[in-house]
Amino acid sequence: MNRIVTHVKFNVNSDLYLKDPESSIIGKRILSESINIIDRQGFENLTFKELAQQAQTTESTVYRYFENKHMLILYLSNWYWSWLNYRLQMGLTNIGAGKKKLVKAIEILCRQSEDDNLIEHIDLVKLAHLIHLESGKIFRVRDVDQENQQGFYLPYKLLHEAVKDIILEVESSFPYAESLAASIIQGIHHQHFNYEHFPTLTSMKNTESDIGEYFINLTMACISTSQTPFCNGK
Repeated sequence: MNRIVTHVKFNVNSDLYLKDPESSIIGKRILSESINIIDRQGFENLTFKELAQQAQTTESTVYRYFENKHMLILYLSNWYWSWLNYRLQMGLTNIGAGKKKLVKAIEILCRQSEDDNLIEHIDLVKLAHLIHLESGKIFRVRDVDQENQQGFYLPYKLLHEAVKDIILEVESSFPYAESLAASIIQGIHHQHFNYEHFPTLTSMKNTESDIGEYFINLTMACISTSQTPFCNGK
C-alpha cells in the first residue's frame, strides 16, 4: 500500500523529550524504528543501542532526544491517543448529536486498518498493536500519579472526555458517562489484545466489525437501562 505523507503534527508534552523527534529526519527515524523494534520483540527488549543501529545513528544521539525508553514509550502513547482523538473529530464532522454519532464514534475507535497508515514515519497499525500489548507499562507504573500531574496522560484524558461528551449528548442524565467512556476505550483495546493472544477469552472473530457491534450494543443497552435501579439491594 502506498503511504500518504501528511503534515499532521501533535503537541506532545515537551517534558517527554529532550529534543523534539519530529523536528528532524533522524528524530523521525528514531520514532519509526522504535515502533518496529517494540512490535517485533517487545518493549522489554528495546535498547537504545539497537535503536541507534536501526535508525542509522549513534546511541548518544538517541539519548539527545529521549532520556530513557520509558519517556520514549510515553511519547509514542501520547502520539497515538492524539492521533485517535484527531481521527475521531475528523470522522464526526457534520454528524449531529445523538445515537448515530455515538455509533460512528465507537466504529472509529475500533478501526485498526492498513488504510489508516497515512503518516510517513509512523506505522499506525503497529503503533496501535504496541498500545494493545504494552499499555500496562505505560499506565501501571509506580510514578503514575506524578506523571499524571505532569500532564503525561493528557491526550488519553482528552479522548476520554470527548467520548464521555458524546454519551451525554445521547442521554444527558446518564449517571455513569465517565466510567462508560473509559470502559469503551479500554475495552476495545483489551478485546484486540485478547483476539491476538487469548482467543478463548473473546467472542470476536472478525475483530473490527465484531468489536464494534459488541460495544455499540453494550453501550446502547447500558444507556437505555440506566434508569432501572438494579443494584438497590432488593
